[in-house]
Amino acid sequence: MMKKSLDEYREVVGDHVVGEIYAKARPLQGKHIVHVNSTSQGGGVAEILSSLVPLMNDVGIETDWRVLHGSSDFFTITKKFHNALQSGTLNLTDIKKQIYNQTNEAFATYSHKNAD
Repeated sequence: MMKKSLDEYREVVGDHVVGEIYAKARPLQGKHIVHVNSTSQGGGVAEILSSLVPLMNDVGIETDWRVLHGSSDFFTITKKFHNALQSGTLNLTDIKKQIYNQTNEAFATYSHKNAD
C-alpha cells in the first residue's frame, strides 16, 4: 500500500530526514504545483507521481497531477525530444512543431491553469 504521509517514513529514514524535508518544503507552502505526465499508470513517472503528489500535499504544498492527452504523432514527437535531451538528434519540422503546439494549446484550454 502506498504511504501518503511523510510521517509514515519516519521510522525508516529518521526524524532528521523528515525534518529536513518539511524545512525544504516550507518556501513552497502556499504555492500550487501541477505535475503533467502522459499517463496515469504504467510508467516510471506515473509510479513516482502516485506517491510524490500525496506526499507533497502532506508537507503543505498544494499539488495536483494532470494527464496530457495527445495523438500518437504527438507522443512520437515528445519521445524524440526525450531522446534529444540524452544526446540524440532532433529533426523538428514545421509540421512536428505544429502538432506539438496544437496539442499543448488544446490541453491548456481544459487543464488547471491556476498553478505556480
